[in-house]
Amino acid sequence: MLILDGVKYLVEKELSAKYGLSVHWFRKARYEGKSPKYYKLNGKVYYTEENVDKWFKDNLKTMQ
Repeated sequence: MLILDGVKYLVEKELSAKYGLSVHWFRKARYEGKSPKYYKLNGKVYYTEENVDKWFKDNLKTMQ
C-alpha cells in the first residue's frame, strides 16, 4: 500500500484479497483496456479503492 496526500493506493495483491478476484484478473482487464483506473510508479501498478468501487458500480449488470 502507498499513501499519498491521505489517499490509499493498493497493489493488485491487496485488491485481489479485498474483492475476491485473482491478480491475473486485474492484469488481464488492464491489458484488454477494461480495468478500473490505475496508476504506475517505478514499475508497480496501483489502484485506489474509490476508483475500483466506482468501476464495479458502473459495470454491474442486472441479470433476469
